[in-house]
Amino acid sequence: MRDNLDSPEQERQEEAAEWKAYTQQQQAQEEERQISEEQRQTSEEQRQSAEQDRQSEEKQRQTAEKIRRATEQARLATEQARQVAEESRLAAEESRLVTEQARVAAEQARHAAEQARHAAEQARVATEQARHAAEQARVAQLEQEEILKEMRQSAEQARQARSKTD
Repeated sequence: MRDNLDSPEQERQEEAAEWKAYTQQQQAQEEERQISEEQRQTSEEQRQSAEQDRQSEEKQRQTAEKIRRATEQARLATEQARQVAEESRLAAEESRLVTEQARVAAEQARHAAEQARHAAEQARVATEQARHAAEQARVAQLEQEEILKEMRQSAEQARQARSKTD
């Protein structure tokens, strides 16, 4: 009988042990599921973090490219400014040379005008001298004609006087 008594007790203990094993197995499966979920969440967080890192690196690459382009544009602008400054310097030098040439030309024109005034004055004086000489020549010719007239008259008188004496 004792075996019979032990049997239901043993069955009850076995059932309790099976229930305990089942409960522990359920708990273990739940813990595994929770661990698996935590691992999945961790993986997802890592994936999102990796994606954020990739996006951050892409933004840094784009920013670096923008900086490179801006630097190149600044370099080109600086080169253009240098060229414009050089062209401006050359234009200023050319302007200075043209101004100097204009000054020299103006000085030469002033000198030529002075020479023309002097030549005009000399021509006026020469014209006056020529007019005066022509007047003197006319007066001398009139005097010479007068003398010739007087000489003819004297010669005529002398001829007449010789004719009378002959």
